Amino acid sequence: MYPRTLAIDYGDRRIGLAVSDLLGITAQPVGYLTVNGDRDAIRQIGAYLTQYEVKRIVLGLPRNMNGSEGERVEKTKAFQKKLEEEFPHLSFDFFDERLTTVVAQRALIDMNVRKKEGKKDMLSAAIILQGYMDTHP
Repeated sequence: MYPRTLAIDYGDRRIGLAVSDLLGITAQPVGYLTVNGDRDAIRQIGAYLTQYEVKRIVLGLPRNMNGSEGERVEKTKAFQKKLEEEFPHLSFDFFDERLTTVVAQRALIDMNVRKKEGKKDMLSAAIILQGYMDTHP
């Protein structure tokens, strides 16, 4: 059994979550949170950390298409610092999430799933995590 990783697709109102399987091979979407600020988000994320015995958190880093870092990257990095303060026993990493929302949206359309933002968020988190695991074996 490998230590589990939780991926976070961080947003101001919704946060998508995915977790690695017990073998560390595949990413599984596990849900999304509707949050009221970072404190609420951290509280809710804590329950997933316990439930899945998570040892690492990977946050999607929303760089601009040209690779530059804008306001969303700053917010994501600030959120990571808050998570690190709350959960110092975990390790943290970032993964470039450019186009994950587009890929998630297309996948939901291909699966004929009704448009629901939360589903897109958790699928984006799974895409982030799978990309991370594929490049960090």
